[in-house]
Amino acid sequence: MRKLRLRKGTVPRKGQRRLELAPLTTLPPAPDHLTAEAAEKYREVGSMLVEAGVLAGADIDVLASYCAAWARAVEAEHEISRGGAVITYSTGIVGPSPWCKVLREALRRMDIAGDQLGIGPRSRASLAVPLKEPADPLKAFLHQASGA
Repeated sequence: MRKLRLRKGTVPRKGQRRLELAPLTTLPPAPDHLTAEAAEKYREVGSMLVEAGVLAGADIDVLASYCAAWARAVEAEHEISRGGAVITYSTGIVGPSPWCKVLREALRRMDIAGDQLGIGPRSRASLAVPLKEPADPLKAFLHQASGA
């Protein structure tokens, strides 16, 4: 009869390896290719993700993609509200504005990047966010009183 040998640790199964990256403490500057509106969104969303402790250096391109798609969606919404969602082409055929396709694609890109970043309730529920300890006034006082 064979003996069962116990091993320390577990053998990672396919798909179970997980790379943990250190979260950023400050947000890097917005990439140069972003428009002014996208760069503003980058600073807004990026600072929230940095504060939550969920943004790593490898996520910067995904964040930039999310913000570029957001700016494109805003532009498409303006164009649709200005010219209408349905237009008449030079041939006399009535059809959807080309900006509807631009908007649909921008929203799709935002959805994909948002899921990767944990933006939105569905994707945020699956994130393992480190909990921050609430400020303890007694601990702060004792730390200050000890001269540290």
